[in-house]
Amino acid sequence: MNKKIKTATISLLASLFLTLGKGTVGFLTGSLGLISEALHSLLDFSATALTLFAVSKSSKPPDEEHTFGHGKIENISALFETLLLVFTSGWVIYEGIKRLIYPKEEIIVNVWSYAVIISSIIIDFWRSRALYKTAKETRSAALEADALHFSSDIGSSFVVLTGLLSTQIGFRQADSIAAIVVSILVLYISFKLGMASINTLIDAVPQGALQKIDAAASKVNGVCKVYGIRVRESGETYFIEMKVAINSNLPLNEVHRITSDVEEKIKKVFPQSQVLVHPEPSVKEEGIYEYALRVSESFGARLHDFTLLESGSALEVSIHLEWEGETLFTDAWNKAKTVEKEIQKKFGDSITVFVHFEPSIEKVKHSEEKENIALQKQIKELIKKLKPPLSESRAKIIESEGKGHIHLEFPVEPTLKIEEVHQLSSALENEVSKIAPQNSHTLAQPVPKDEFYK
Repeated sequence: MNKKIKTATISLLASLFLTLGKGTVGFLTGSLGLISEALHSLLDFSATALTLFAVSKSSKPPDEEHTFGHGKIENISALFETLLLVFTSGWVIYEGIKRLIYPKEEIIVNVWSYAVIISSIIIDFWRSRALYKTAKETRSAALEADALHFSSDIGSSFVVLTGLLSTQIGFRQADSIAAIVVSILVLYISFKLGMASINTLIDAVPQGALQKIDAAASKVNGVCKVYGIRVRESGETYFIEMKVAINSNLPLNEVHRITSDVEEKIKKVFPQSQVLVHPEPSVKEEGIYEYALRVSESFGARLHDFTLLESGSALEVSIHLEWEGETLFTDAWNKAKTVEKEIQKKFGDSITVFVHFEPSIEKVKHSEEKENIALQKQIKELIKKLKPPLSESRAKIIESEGKGHIHLEFPVEPTLKIEEVHQLSSALENEVSKIAPQNSHTLAQPVPKDEFYK
């Protein structure tokens, strides 16, 4: 038997004991106050039986028809019990006003009258505290409603006790006045509890939950943005769904680690929760690049070598902008600053744009292929001395505006790794540059063997 069911069962037995006790003494003494209290306790017994049913059903695990579990049964029970409280309080207010206007016969008072009321106060005080404690620990709406109900019973019992005492001192109106004051207080508390139950039933987000979830998830390294948060409450469990933007270049295992970290962070804030995190590709990098490209072109610059760096909540973008070679630097600078301002306007002031200025390389230059037999021969001898040596290469020598451009092709095994191929290319370029004329630029291009010998 879990704690909620155990607490509700003890409360049910207490309601049965008080109903029998108040009813017996009320009929024996002829006290209308005690008889009404007995009827009140009978109502409590019915409400507690409903609570016991609710907490036992809500504890059932999810099934095919109720994938979110059965926790909302407690909220339905709490709402129904709140309506009972409103009805009872309304009746007490009506009776109190009626008795003030039309005083009734005096209540017969004896030792048993005091004994049963004092016992009722002690029992209701004990079980309301026990119910509140269990309700807080298990976040049970039904037990919280029960606790409120029995707290109000303490007030109504004090009303009856006041009526008994006031009868003996001759101030009979105290009974009705106290009853009205207590009932108004119970109506206020019932309204708050009823609204809380309705909000849970219609899936209203608990106050401050979205902000807490966003703050917890945003602290995880690798999360670019948190959005699409949805929260619903069922019994003692929060069901939380959300989307997090993650760099699309990260491997799958790293994305999984980030989403797992997000779940753990949220469960520290909401221990009784089931969290579902949807990873989405971050649009930050792609969006900034495309926008920067479009804006740069609108100012006559060509953008390349785009880099986006992220540090906490700050972003730094570095871009290379190409301008016509005859453009004045002051004009290029002013346009580049405008590009930066446009990017900041679109994506926020936390972005810093760092610009590298270059002359345009798209201008077509007149060139002429040159036949340099001596250099061709030197290159053939040189490739044999490389480590590892190359079996063959093709060289094309082009001159343009007084500068030499040496384009080399060499065969490689297609199974080599790109790092190994890069080392071969760099070694070949470095060695050829040593024997090439001054102001020459050497570029080596690896070609798969089967393609090279076609």
